[in-house]
Amino acid sequence: MTSILYVWMPTEKIYPGGPIYLTDYVHKKTDTEQKILDLSLIDKKDRMKKLRHEIDTFDPDIIAFSWRNIQLFSPKQDDPSLENAFKFLYSQNPVDKITAALFGVKSILRSVTNTQEIVGYINKTRESYDKKIIVGGSAFSVFPDQIITKLKEGIIGITGEGEDVILKIIEGREKEELLDERIVYRKGKEIIKGEQKEYVKMEDFTKLDFEYIKETFPQFKEYENSYIGIQTKRGCPYGCIFCSYPFIEGKRLRFKKPDILAEEVLTLHQNYGIKKFWFTDSNFISAKKTIPHCNEFLRRIIEGGADIEWGGYIRIDFINQELAKNMVDSGIKHFELSLTSGSQRVADFMHMGFKLKNVYKACEMIKDAGYNNQEVIINYSLNAPTETKESLQESIDTYRKICGYFGEENVKPYLFFLGIQPHTRLEEYAIENKMISPDYNPLAITPGNAKKLIYNPPPFNKLIARIYLGVMKKQDRRENIGKHVLLELEKKLKRP
Repeated sequence: MTSILYVWMPTEKIYPGGPIYLTDYVHKKTDTEQKILDLSLIDKKDRMKKLRHEIDTFDPDIIAFSWRNIQLFSPKQDDPSLENAFKFLYSQNPVDKITAALFGVKSILRSVTNTQEIVGYINKTRESYDKKIIVGGSAFSVFPDQIITKLKEGIIGITGEGEDVILKIIEGREKEELLDERIVYRKGKEIIKGEQKEYVKMEDFTKLDFEYIKETFPQFKEYENSYIGIQTKRGCPYGCIFCSYPFIEGKRLRFKKPDILAEEVLTLHQNYGIKKFWFTDSNFISAKKTIPHCNEFLRRIIEGGADIEWGGYIRIDFINQELAKNMVDSGIKHFELSLTSGSQRVADFMHMGFKLKNVYKACEMIKDAGYNNQEVIINYSLNAPTETKESLQESIDTYRKICGYFGEENVKPYLFFLGIQPHTRLEEYAIENKMISPDYNPLAITPGNAKKLIYNPPPFNKLIARIYLGVMKKQDRRENIGKHVLLELEKKLKRP
């Protein structure tokens, strides 16, 4: 009998949804023995020892590492990395610059150390054990070319979904026989890649076997009071210039059946006391065609009497009155609106695929559906490509208009700056405009690289950064950073 050990690489405490879905899929297709180890719940000093212990006692034939995050730079509000980057680059106070520089050195060392730590677990395992070693997860999927060169030869990388690849590896297929899947491996200095011939059939997925999951993942109990990730669909039909989801998951939408999804939520709630859920799709409402699916899923949750709270990234521009009511009645915790810009021209340039007039209509529907003072988060990226004074003012106007529907006390603009990542149109745009060189290394962690990869170009870079730093100095404004940055920015834009 084949056996697999899945290893969730250390990151912040996040429910390891990928390994759990893989484990359930393999369990239902084969008689493979499986186990999940979450290294993020283990003290750093004990991780390698724990990993070796699990390998020695479980003796798996296959070890599958799941690497979720490589967060080189954090271009989002309330992150100390962003604040200190802005201090170092744009502050007029020399003491702030020196303090920020020291923080930056520590951050760089921490990031380098973290990446080296994770690569070290994989390579040491390869050196010490004669097992098949696989690496996947969203971090690997975004940086496959860079990571595979850091790994020992013989390790197989998987980009995107991995269910069918795992089954083929269990069957005993070698690397050369897996080139009909999105695998990556190294042969000397040559990087060899496969091409996926067909997507995994999500519509055939059955309800997760949670009793089996608890057996294979004893650390499950550590997440009972955390948000549990539920994936309702894969794929994203949009072409937002900064987003790598279409590269990772593909553009074609594939759905898990709504009755199966509702059963999972209700089982977790009723049998295991889980009350918090995060729908991990690239966007919960990805297109018009997703509306019936979302409606049926949420309706079944409501009919099941679940007292839960849920969240996810949401496009509301396509919702109808029924969906607005189902969202409110099923326990949505907050509406996280993925706008990026409140200027229609800038949103169009970034291929966001929405019309603001439809967003406003959707706000009216949510209000009429019994909106109950849930927090409304507007994800805004200031200084996006082609930004002008007029478009910045339009984003501020959009914020005010949304406040008119939900109340200023409930609306929170959440600011982030676009990060340039591989496999995105923004990367191409930055190369075309000579912001980065064609041979740049996206994993190089230096202050110069940080300045380039956090997209914040002139002429608004200093203005926005200094406004942000001014807001951060006032403790009473940190509660709603985005709001105060927008209001201060408006004052500056109106000055001659």
